[in-house]
Amino acid sequence: MIPQLKTMTTPERDALAHYHAQQYAQALTMAEAGLANGAPNANLLTLAAACRMELQQPEAAEAACRAALAIRPEHADARFHLGNLLTQQGRDAEAETEFRQLLHFCPEDAEAWCHLGNLLAKRQDATEAETAYREALRIRPGHVTTCNNLGNLLVDRRRFAEAEAAYRLALDGRPGHAGILGNLGVVLKKMGRFEEAEGAYREALRIQPDHDDALLNLGMLLTAMRRYPEAEELLSNAMTRETARASALRGLGDLYRRMGETARAEAACREALGLEPNHPDTLNNLGNCLADGKKWREAEICFREALRIRPECPDTRCNLGHLLLTLGRFDEGWPLYEARHHPARAEASADPADCGVPFWQGEALTGRSIRILAEQGFGDQIQFSRFAPLLKAMGARRVTLVCEPALQGLLASLDGVDRVLTRGEQAEEPVADLQTFPMSIPWHLGTIPASLPALRVPEERIAHWRARLPSAPCRVGLAWRGNPNFHGDRARSLPGLTTLAPLWSVPGIAFVSLQKGAGAQEARFPPRDQPLLNAGDLVADFAQTAAIVAQLDLVICSDSAVAHLTGALARPCWVMLAWNADWRWGQEGNTTPWYPEGMRLYRQSEPGNWHEVVMRIVTDLQNFTKKQRPTPRAVGGG
Repeated sequence: MIPQLKTMTTPERDALAHYHAQQYAQALTMAEAGLANGAPNANLLTLAAACRMELQQPEAAEAACRAALAIRPEHADARFHLGNLLTQQGRDAEAETEFRQLLHFCPEDAEAWCHLGNLLAKRQDATEAETAYREALRIRPGHVTTCNNLGNLLVDRRRFAEAEAAYRLALDGRPGHAGILGNLGVVLKKMGRFEEAEGAYREALRIQPDHDDALLNLGMLLTAMRRYPEAEELLSNAMTRETARASALRGLGDLYRRMGETARAEAACREALGLEPNHPDTLNNLGNCLADGKKWREAEICFREALRIRPECPDTRCNLGHLLLTLGRFDEGWPLYEARHHPARAEASADPADCGVPFWQGEALTGRSIRILAEQGFGDQIQFSRFAPLLKAMGARRVTLVCEPALQGLLASLDGVDRVLTRGEQAEEPVADLQTFPMSIPWHLGTIPASLPALRVPEERIAHWRARLPSAPCRVGLAWRGNPNFHGDRARSLPGLTTLAPLWSVPGIAFVSLQKGAGAQEARFPPRDQPLLNAGDLVADFAQTAAIVAQLDLVICSDSAVAHLTGALARPCWVMLAWNADWRWGQEGNTTPWYPEGMRLYRQSEPGNWHEVVMRIVTDLQNFTKKQRPTPRAVGGG
């Protein structure tokens, strides 16, 4: 903003002309000549300040602005320039004062509202910042900069649909702006609209091929889409750009980590640290790589150093919490793991169902209603459903459990739960007094309830499946793959059904496939030497799967929802675990406090070696079948 006067003196007019021509030194000379030859002039002082700002003379620019305001306190341009100058110097509180003063004199100044919004957003006063941006847009609808900044704010507040609308409005005013297209790509990715996000990034790069952020974000998007060769090519290209090299190395570290190439991932992160020592994001990524390699102590050091530099970073806090849970340091881990839901996380795992409902912090529940929200995968929801009855026992008047539709019938059997709803049915329930995520409950209670079976199967459902199951001395259920969308599925899932082929050598067993989703196709065409009942295709939800599991002698499975279902039913279950198992299984031993009855853990002795795990199971399975077959029981009865 520079002086735009309806009536100007000749010195003002001439100096302003040079300013518009970006001849700042000449404009400054003329302004100062006019000041030397006449009375104090707020307009010329403001113009001189604007010139000095362009000439990187901040102290003289500030002095000129203050001199202008001493003459005319209501001078909007002088206050605007002073506010801008103070912002550039990081003197945000003083800058805010100047913009508020400007708006006192000129309440319809849209740019001042926008700049005030920027300052409020910077100090994380999101509500007031949004008010300022919307006031600016009321005065100047469609103002490009304000729309873009409002979009950024709304992304941080996880109001993605509104953010998208703001970016698209900004693009209406400035079509083909690479930076705004890049921002649109970010929000589209967060909304899970990966193909549209890719289109936005590629359009930004078509318009501005050297747009580093668009190139890096596209590489990371393709990583998330598991298009690894394309992602590697883009990120390697970004490494050739000096300004993007460190960020590209961070992206490559994440890419290699997802590909299971831990050594390459660690090397990329260390090279990035060499370029930007003590960068908190790189330290966080390196900590993840070290944790993948079971270098626990080094990983913890990296996470803690990253938090020393940026104490409130939710991604690092969550990762450190996850590490501490893995090491069994629950008292330290649970509070940090709460950061998994922070809206500023790169991939927050869930959103509150009703932002107006306070979250339970461990206070008394007597006479109060509480809603347990759904989070993470099927297995997580089954595992942590055991805490619902404890809340009822603490005096909660009403306990509502929210879950995925496929779990509703199963979890309805829990004692102490008044109603089980799907995510889509939450609006049917009266607003609760409190809400909580299930994985937050052990933080407040400090205990793992071991009372099992936590779930029950009605007798009529047992009877429905009894005649459909094979008759054999021993019936063993199998599940070898988990949800492929889980970031760690590459390590935890077996390559395929053929990996379990050594089991076929154990006589007297009828195998039942419990596999659904990924891998289910293999069960439809089992090997000729081993007939396999494909029960996975016959069940519609976990309640039906539970009725089958309740009548099996044993379940052998990978780390998946089937393991948690079988464990919650207190049925014998042998779980095949990757070399670096998920936190809930710990890192040693063949038992778990989560399922103390009948669960046995089989850990890889080296990364990726499932054959050795299966051969150990073959030996134990031979002994298992030699024992007298236990009578199948209906878990929990009707």
